[in-house]
Amino acid sequence: MIKGPDPYAYGSSLDPDESLAYIDEMLELEGGTVAAVLVEPLVGSNGVLTPPDDYLSRLQRIAHDHGALLICDEVMTGFGRTGEWFASTLYDAEPDIITMAKGLTGSYQPLAATTVTEAVADHFEDELLNQGHTFSGHPVACAAGVAAIETYEQEQLVANAREMGAYLRGELESLAERHPSVGERRGVGLHQGLELTRSETERVPFEERSDKVSSRQTVLDEVGAHALENGVYFYTSVNTIVVTPPLTITTEEVDEAIAALDEALEISDAAMDG
Repeated sequence: MIKGPDPYAYGSSLDPDESLAYIDEMLELEGGTVAAVLVEPLVGSNGVLTPPDDYLSRLQRIAHDHGALLICDEVMTGFGRTGEWFASTLYDAEPDIITMAKGLTGSYQPLAATTVTEAVADHFEDELLNQGHTFSGHPVACAAGVAAIETYEQEQLVANAREMGAYLRGELESLAERHPSVGERRGVGLHQGLELTRSETERVPFEERSDKVSSRQTVLDEVGAHALENGVYFYTSVNTIVVTPPLTITTEEVDEAIAALDEALEISDAAMDG
């Protein structure tokens, strides 16, 4: 497995176009030995890294040009999180393989699944795929999956995620305008993030990854703790506040969360350089 660059434009050494060119060259140098390119369509816990609209379709073309498949990890982004059933739909890509879990059952039961294109499936008509797990196809987990999908449809939760996601985005952009410690808002639907910065003029992270795994309390820990005191939990990923509420969220609940975050961000504002 070889790690390639991500489409992280904000403060990165490579812009998305350079990232794709780099991946193209990586695959060329590997000489046709790469089976697939594995990617989250919209990166989650590593900072809600949001690609340009044409990034995923271009990445798929590059993979196919080198005889590789495109695998989309939709464990976090699948089942309505972005306002579409799957995030790859947003980017006009047709992955050869999609992995999914979490939202597949609403997390009420542990269940994961893999879907493939007809072309991939046809390959295994003549080639044995020798794999299996002890608890594959567990009837209780599968029943929870069916019930969850029925609920998404009956309660129109994917449409609600799209509508509330647009509202949440607007409110987060207003927060970014009011708080100088917010360097960038990014994300789609109910999959949003705010990256913080010590400086108004350039990207200077409050924390590095090593700080997150240390025992000391970081500025983002303080921001998250203050919001929690006001009854709202936000996950913090190194230097990014990840905002991924339930698909059932209402306007009033978004307002409550924004109010808590608005107050908590005063902590990061006060901790800025200068």
